Amino acid sequence: MDPEPDPTDEEGKVLSPQELELANKDGVEQLEEGRFVVSPDGTDPDVPTELSVDGADVESSAREQSVAATSAEPAAEEPATVEAESPRLDRTSIQDWHEQQLSESPSAYGYHLSLKAGSAIDHHTIHSDDVTMTFNNLLLWYARTVDGDLPPGAVIGILLSDASVPVQFPVKALEQFVMDQGLSTEDSIADLLEAVRDDGGIVFPPRTE
Repeated sequence: MDPEPDPTDEEGKVLSPQELELANKDGVEQLEEGRFVVSPDGTDPDVPTELSVDGADVESSAREQSVAATSAEPAAEEPATVEAESPRLDRTSIQDWHEQQLSESPSAYGYHLSLKAGSAIDHHTIHSDDVTMTFNNLLLWYARTVDGDLPPGAVIGILLSDASVPVQFPVKALEQFVMDQGLSTEDSIADLLEAVRDDGGIVFPPRTE
């Protein structure tokens, strides 16, 4: 007796449409022209409803994959914003700036000053054609900055009396002071000293009431 054929041989055998005329037989499902699926046990084969993909589907699928791949790529880093560094200020640049400000001023006199008095820091600027007013403004600002309790005239007097530079006042300043005290050449030096003590000191230039 001949041995029964191995089912695996049948399952692996390729059957052509010309040999089997398969189109109308049980257990045969036509995929497309010239292509069939044959069930070895005669039952309807389990065939996917669609095995072929037309050109439009292929193009659409490729496009979707391309979009998905592009979306998956890490976003390109934006170039870092580099802030311009502020110009460095040093002694020379500050002096150059002050010099430029003064040279551009139409006034004959002027200054830029910064003063530290204890923990306080103050800045002062003036431009003027009057040399006396410029100096007077400087003295008042300095006196008020270093001591805000005493009158500026008293602060300036103390500073000048302790200064290493002797201050020479015009003779007419003393003459005016003597006249303001009601003194004359007939009065003694004792009378002059008493008037100075009563007045709290000699004020140059004399006060004008």
